[in-house]
Amino acid sequence: MIDPEASCWRVPHKTRRKTGRPARVVPLTPEMLALSLRLAAAQLEGPIFRNTEGKPWNRNSVRCRFRNLRRRFDREADARQARGEPAGLRLGGEATAYSYRHRFGTDAVLAGQQTKLVAEAMGHVDGRELERRYAAHVAAEAGALGAVARAVRPAGAATTRDSSSAPAPTPAASASGEPGASPAPPAPAPPGRGRRRHPRS
Repeated sequence: MIDPEASCWRVPHKTRRKTGRPARVVPLTPEMLALSLRLAAAQLEGPIFRNTEGKPWNRNSVRCRFRNLRRRFDREADARQARGEPAGLRLGGEATAYSYRHRFGTDAVLAGQQTKLVAEAMGHVDGRELERRYAAHVAAEAGALGAVARAVRPAGAATTRDSSSAPAPTPAASASGEPGASPAPPAPAPPGRGRRRHPRS
């Protein structure tokens, strides 16, 4: 069900029979809402997302579609490279429908969104499942972003504070108090101190 006022889909949860959970709310961008309304107007019954043959998309057909897209992009990149042009975009083996979902979750957490809200948007039971699945990946990506920021830092830039603001070292004073001379040797210890005493018999 499309809810234009709330700009979301309301779809039955996949675990509703076991958990009794209510319909899942899927937030939509303005572009996705407009597309959904247009497809719903053309398809009055059944799923609104269909292929060119009018058949509903399922898990297997989506997987095959992404596989064909990866192959097409790679062929086009190879052809451009053979002509001496930049290869351009390559989707690679990781470009799948699930990778876009994973990208959404990672970007939302990196952007500082509340874990509970991101988990609800992705259909997780609670934030713990989101943290378990994405914490390591988000931490690794945040570390990689930090490495990029450090790599593009101007050469010679101070890491903590400007070295020019640091006070100049004070030259050592001599026994006479004149700077620049060798420091005075340490004073000898008073008699009787520092010697080891033997216990009385």
